[in-house]
Amino acid sequence: MIATYETDDFGRNVKENTVTKKYQDGKWLPSYEEEVLLVYDENGNVSQTETKSRKEGDTDWQSRITKADYDDQGNIIKEYTRRVWERRRFHPIYL
Repeated sequence: MIATYETDDFGRNVKENTVTKKYQDGKWLPSYEEEVLLVYDENGNVSQTETKSRKEGDTDWQSRITKADYDDQGNIIKEYTRRVWERRRFHPIYL
């Protein structure tokens, strides 16, 4: 497994890329790639997470977007998820 991270000026993770490759029964299986994008609100809480994944050889990404709302104490009061297929390569998905 290989993982890379990108941080913002405050040291918070904003992007994580992971590539996983398995060896099974004497051969390498197709690798699995995952990219996680994190968006923070004005209080430093993670307000949106977009997780994109695909197997080696696939051109389309499977994408899941999770949004969260927080109260004044930083507790999650609402969380909702949307699953989308990204048809074009390397183009962001907008809600």
